[in-house]
Order: sequence, then C-alpha cells, then structure tokens
Amino acid sequence: MIEYWRLFLIFGFLGWLIDTAYRSYIDKKYAPGTWLPCFGISYAIAGILVTTVFRYVPASAIVQIIIATLLSTLLELLGGILALAVLKRRLWDYRAHPYNFLGHIEVRHALYWVFIISCMRLVYHFVQF
Repeated sequence: MIEYWRLFLIFGFLGWLIDTAYRSYIDKKYAPGTWLPCFGISYAIAGILVTTVFRYVPASAIVQIIIATLLSTLLELLGGILALAVLKRRLWDYRAHPYNFLGHIEVRHALYWVFIISCMRLVYHFVQF
C-alpha cells in the first residue's frame, strides 16, 4: 500500500510539472497547470491506473498502451464532468478544439496520453514502478 502512495505522489508531481511546462510554453508565461500547487490529482490517479495495467494485464505492450490510454482518457472525461458538477468550473476546456467530446476530452490530448504512456512503457521494466 505504501508503494501506491509513493507512486501517487510521484505521478501527481510529475503530471503537474509536465502540465505546467506545457501551459507555460503555450501561454509564453508561467501558467500553473492545476488548481493545487505542485500536484495534479488526475495525473496521480492515471499513473496508478497505467502502472496497474502494465503490471496485471497479460497482453502485448501495444495492447497495454491502448488500454491505459483509454482508461486515462476516460479518467480525464470523468474528472472534467465531476469538476464541472462539484466545483462549478471547467479546469480544462477543449470546446474550441476539433473532435472534442463535451469539451472535456479531445483527440490531440488523447494522443498526448499515448505518447506519455508509451514513454512510461519503455522505461517500465527498468524502473519497475
């Protein structure tokens, strides 16, 4: 159980770091990626989901990446819906992007998940999360 808490904290921080770097690059100024300082809850949960898929789904790396991407994208959709329902605000908004669904998910960001999860899969056996 301690291992999952450790992974939760690591992925939450790394997700925040990547998201903040991406948003800051796009906005050309510092733009924190999450509403919590230095932590992204959705990234922490996604990291746990992804490592669980790698560890327990007996399939090829490609199939694991596809499953993990679908789960991460579904998590993003549910997180967006929940944030809108509970917090009454959109933490991210993809309505202006083509091929979006309810403004919570869209194709380009799903492809970002594919890239990140593929990188995680490449290093998984070396790190053994």
